[in-house]
Amino acid sequence: MNQPISAACDMVRLRALLVEALAEADKCDVPAAAYIAAALDRLDDVISTASI
Repeated sequence: MNQPISAACDMVRLRALLVEALAEADKCDVPAAAYIAAALDRLDDVISTASI
């Protein structure tokens, strides 16, 4: 299996999970929403600079 492509797919799956978690945290007004949003921003940076 091509590891860079697999890693990219994993990052996209993780991003989808973070988006769902952020939506739930925002609905419940949970303080963790800020941390989830920061993690999502960082993951977006990693995805945008990753080379496949």
